[in-house]
Amino acid sequence: MKSIKLPILVFFIAVPFLFSCTNQKKQESIDIKEWHILGPFKTVGQVDNLQYNNLAKWGFDEKTIDYSSFIGIAPDSGVTNSIYTLDSQIIDFSKHFSIKDFLGNAYAACSFSVSDTAGYYINFSCDDGGKVYLNNEEFIDLPKAGAMLNFEIYRPIKLKKGNNFLLIKVNNSLMDWQASIKIKKYSEEDMDEHRNVLAWLNNNTFFKYSIYDTTNTVILSKNLSGNKLKFEILSDKKSPVLEGMIQGNTNQHPNISGLPDGLYCAVLHVNGIELTQDIYKGDLEKELARITTHLKDLKTGDLSLKGTIDANITRFNHLMKPENRGSNFADKQNRQRKLIYLYKTLVALEKNVSEGKTNQGLPGIVLHSFASRIDDRNQFYVSHAPRDYDPKIKYPVAIYVPARVTTHRPYLESMRVADVAFQENLQYWSDKYQMIILEPFGRVVGRFNFNSIEETDLFELLSSAKASYTMDTTRMFLIGSCLSADRALRLAVRYPHLFAGLGFVSPAFASNFSDQKWDIKNLPFDFLENIKKMPIFIIHSKNDKHTDISNSLFFEKLAKENHLERFTFIQTENDIEEFLWYKYAKNVFDFISKQEPNSALKLNSLKMNDFDYSTNQIVTILERDKRNVISRIALNIDKNDVGAETSNVSNFQIDLSKLQLNKDEPISIQENGTLLYSGAFPKDGIFTKKQQIKLENNPLEGPFTKIFTDRFIIVIGSSGTPKATDKNKKTAEFFNKAWNDKYFNDCIVRYDYQITDSDIKNANLFLIGDFTSNKILKNLEGRIPISIENNKITIADHPVNGRDLNVYMAYPNPENCGKFIGIFSGNIEQNIFNLMDISKSEFIRLLSLYGEEAAYFDISCFGWYDYKVWDNSGTNLYSGYFDDDHS
Repeated sequence: MKSIKLPILVFFIAVPFLFSCTNQKKQESIDIKEWHILGPFKTVGQVDNLQYNNLAKWGFDEKTIDYSSFIGIAPDSGVTNSIYTLDSQIIDFSKHFSIKDFLGNAYAACSFSVSDTAGYYINFSCDDGGKVYLNNEEFIDLPKAGAMLNFEIYRPIKLKKGNNFLLIKVNNSLMDWQASIKIKKYSEEDMDEHRNVLAWLNNNTFFKYSIYDTTNTVILSKNLSGNKLKFEILSDKKSPVLEGMIQGNTNQHPNISGLPDGLYCAVLHVNGIELTQDIYKGDLEKELARITTHLKDLKTGDLSLKGTIDANITRFNHLMKPENRGSNFADKQNRQRKLIYLYKTLVALEKNVSEGKTNQGLPGIVLHSFASRIDDRNQFYVSHAPRDYDPKIKYPVAIYVPARVTTHRPYLESMRVADVAFQENLQYWSDKYQMIILEPFGRVVGRFNFNSIEETDLFELLSSAKASYTMDTTRMFLIGSCLSADRALRLAVRYPHLFAGLGFVSPAFASNFSDQKWDIKNLPFDFLENIKKMPIFIIHSKNDKHTDISNSLFFEKLAKENHLERFTFIQTENDIEEFLWYKYAKNVFDFISKQEPNSALKLNSLKMNDFDYSTNQIVTILERDKRNVISRIALNIDKNDVGAETSNVSNFQIDLSKLQLNKDEPISIQENGTLLYSGAFPKDGIFTKKQQIKLENNPLEGPFTKIFTDRFIIVIGSSGTPKATDKNKKTAEFFNKAWNDKYFNDCIVRYDYQITDSDIKNANLFLIGDFTSNKILKNLEGRIPISIENNKITIADHPVNGRDLNVYMAYPNPENCGKFIGIFSGNIEQNIFNLMDISKSEFIRLLSLYGEEAAYFDISCFGWYDYKVWDNSGTNLYSGYFDDDHS
């Protein structure tokens, strides 16, 4: 394990008003300490404030005023002109002037003297828009509405010997009002930082427009203005159809009126990197309408392909709604980019269907669909394959585990597909590192989710992706930031054999969100031994205000305690608070791209508390002594002697063929010092401690929430009184509504008389009603350890006396021990069973943690026992877990 502290020391100056400075020269940088600040100037009507000359009030112009005139401006009507001495990395002018939510301009000015003028570069950013004048020449024009980004602007600056006059204007349009500036000698390290920012800030956005229908003029985006850059426009055959030089702040813009309508790829060469942007010439909306109409008329027997087509058509229809056309330039430009992605996908799908092909892998950003076995409803994900994707090549896979978004909408209308800048960032890394990147978990968008339904969705997604793309699944990585790291870590410790490494930016870990016994027993931190050999990378800024570095320091402590051998932790320190995924994504991809296949990880130890996670493909725990006690097995190899250290393990299996053993020599196997086997290497390479396994396969194991993480059917009891049937029906409807509120899908719902042998074979049955009102439950009476009477409920010979009781229980179906039955019942008089199995005080606690979302937490989220009896106040009267033999 290694920990690296990597300070990034950059000198920043925030400039929301006007400031002036007198500075002294350093050998490598110009140290700006003192500024004259003039402002604030309130927004003037509807005028573009950044372009408004506030100095005109005193008879000056921004391009002609000199330093002495500037510092001589007298304060007037709330405007101050004062010296500010820099005492930190960032000047916060709102704080300095005791102003909050002020909308308007401010100026800053300084004068400095140099004798050596060669090789200086300026590093500038602002929040929001800004202008920079050097010796009365407009040098930077950066209209924007957003946070500062270190190295947003990095370009050579022409200084003159002697005094130089620097004037800055910054406009505030929302919240923070800051800027940063540093002038220093060129360094390749600084240029690399700038290239990284260029890559995610300008890739696919370096031209002002993406669709050229009413205009044919190609214009650089504002933050590239001032640069003279080489560009190419390529046809779909990747051959140049137009090339030349382009520069902002001029009227010399290329014209594409001579090109035929269609899709093109523009390439811009800037500071040693290539940026690409898809552009479309012509009426793209009309062309998309034609394609979608044609696709609806075409027939395909490939359900996955049909689902993907329908998803993309739904997305197009959503973007065509008047409210989604964009109210400002940025929104309209984002919409243009989204339409182009849809066009590329739909054209390829149209071709596949017309040629009778299956859902073949497509390059670029692609929205996919697959039918989930959980509820027979379509689920969605986004893939990123390199632009030059070749099905003959097996590509490594990075799974970006998403964090929950704050706005809860159906996936196809959510930020998960609407955040085009983030998707373009992932696509850039896919192209650069020749990886397939997957964005899973389309089911869970804006609601918290505490069951393992996402694991089912992930494996179905991987099956879908493997059917479309050629993927090297021995080099599959989990990456993410913030709380997505917690979700990724849980997957890694449960399925260590599936992943070749982890990479996190500014992670957050949910270490104490629950006081439930089952959840506490299954926190990922107790199972870090499972990833002892796995490469793990974390990078985190010390002054990250979004996710405190204490999260990573907490994990670093655990990594040391658990002897994680390949853990790398980099601490940085930034002068500007930034969205750090964009800043450090390159570090993550650099790291994972160098890792070997997961087969080289030598996973010789395993800890588990749940039989769903009982193997790492080398060792498998078959039976244990006690449930809810962690089971552990660790192998020690000495030549051909295998020593197994075990605890709470009564039977296990070892795949000896995956260990570094001599198959031609005898082997010995011991457990806790006791010899189990000595002899020839097994022909099949498998050693099992006890051939006669007490339980058939691994036993089904709760808690109750697991019923909903595989295919399940709500079964409404209809064989009782009309009142009982009505109660069962209303309970089913209420549960289905709660499910739809969380996942935007209905459940599979049937009456008891509609259940078939196929349903019993292939699905968990969620039985609503009691032994008198549910036919399926009646057929199981005496074969499952529960009875429901008017004055008591008994589970495994334990009676709970009383009326108005609710109960749930998860138990292997006696008709098919490989599937659950879930019983949801009670002896209540009300017209519906109580889906909220928590007390009022617990609900208030959850409300304080999760806000209004706590209203959606029902037994499908918090059913953390095998069985539970509670009253209508939510008081837990009896709960617990079955043994492995379900007694």
